[in-house]
Order: sequence, then structure tokens, then C-alpha cells
Amino acid sequence: MGLLTLLTFLISGRQQKKVLDAANKAHDKENKINEKAKGDLVDGLTKISEEKDEKIKEALRESDKREEDLKKEKEKLVDESTNSDDLGRKIADLIGAEYVKPEDE
Repeated sequence: MGLLTLLTFLISGRQQKKVLDAANKAHDKENKINEKAKGDLVDGLTKISEEKDEKIKEALRESDKREEDLKKEKEKLVDESTNSDDLGRKIADLIGAEYVKPEDE
């Protein structure tokens, strides 16, 4: 009876070892999948962040260009209005008012 118990114990131990080996392999496979997913997530988030940063930089460049263009347009308008003999008439036309010629002209 002792031999039978010993054989049963050995067979049971081998089966348990096979089960544990299979579980360990499955666990290792799952860990590899999780590590790959984690790496892919980090790569994706990094790419999104870089794209967002580039869009912000582009928006700032466009804003600076528009600001510079407006500044030049303002300077041009000031120069034109300083040298204009009919500035009053142009403003009246622009706002839809009737221009009244001053009496001292």
C-alpha cells in the first residue's frame, strides 16, 4: 500500500508540475503582450503630444505673421491718411455719412 501511495503521489506531482508549467508559459505570454501594449501606448501618446506641439507652434507662427501684417497695414494707413487731402471725405464715405466741406477751405 505504501508503494501505491508513493506512485499516486509521484503521478499527481508530475501532473501538477505540468499544470504549473503551462500556467507559467501562459503568464509569460500575457506579460509579453501587456509590455508590448504598454510600449505601443507610450509611443502613441508621444506621437500625439508631438503633433499637438507642432500645431501650437504653427498657430503661433501664423498669429505672429498676421500681427506683423496688421502692423504694416496700420503703418500704411497712417502714412496715407497723413498725406491725404480728402481724408474727411473718405471717412464719410466709409461710414455712409454726408461729407460737409469746411468753410475755411
